[in-house]
Amino acid sequence: MNNNKLTIIPQANDMLAAIIKEPNQKTPPEFIKRREDGYFYVEIGYVKRRLNQLFTPLCWSHTTIEIGTIDDWLKIGQVAVKVELKVKLPYNKGWLEITKNGYGGVPIKRLRKDNSIMDFANDLKSAEADGLKKAASNFGIADDIFHPQVRIDTQKAYQRQIGNRENAMRGIFACARELWNLSDKEEIKKKIKEFCNIEVQSFSEATEAVLVEIFNRLQILKQEGR
Repeated sequence: MNNNKLTIIPQANDMLAAIIKEPNQKTPPEFIKRREDGYFYVEIGYVKRRLNQLFTPLCWSHTTIEIGTIDDWLKIGQVAVKVELKVKLPYNKGWLEITKNGYGGVPIKRLRKDNSIMDFANDLKSAEADGLKKAASNFGIADDIFHPQVRIDTQKAYQRQIGNRENAMRGIFACARELWNLSDKEEIKKKIKEFCNIEVQSFSEATEAVLVEIFNRLQILKQEGR
């Protein structure tokens, strides 16, 4: 058996797990920039790095579609593009392709002395980068920078959920000690299945609703003196 075989694509489960977690990841502060108008952003290099880390360089690509013509851009003074970001995920012995879109635009920069265009190619490149960053944010990359209020609200809701879970867990173990003089998790699971008719595979993976329901049923058992 050749143990030195090169693995190009990560394991599907690992890749999917990383993608699912990405919207909850906080952008490292060293990659967050701030413009003079106070707007926070990340550079395109960071976004491409995260895309490579999540999907590998082989499993993502993007297409830039110009919105309007050059004459239209000159009239409005802005370059506008649509970026289609496509990723491929290993799925069911094949590949699953997902596309996310983002729109980008930047003002056309002109020289003060004669109002001529400074660097049109650079403006187009900047618009493309803007669109790619917004498309990538739909996969959760730098989502806390592009949608800060959503991130704050989500964190608050998550903290409330964690608080409820912890309270329910503490209540369950307190009841178990009082009812059966138990502290071992596996023994507590057996008792919960026997007296509450709820089977728990793992306390850490049980939903908040399940934990609260178990606690409520244990409270009833305490009242009944069982």
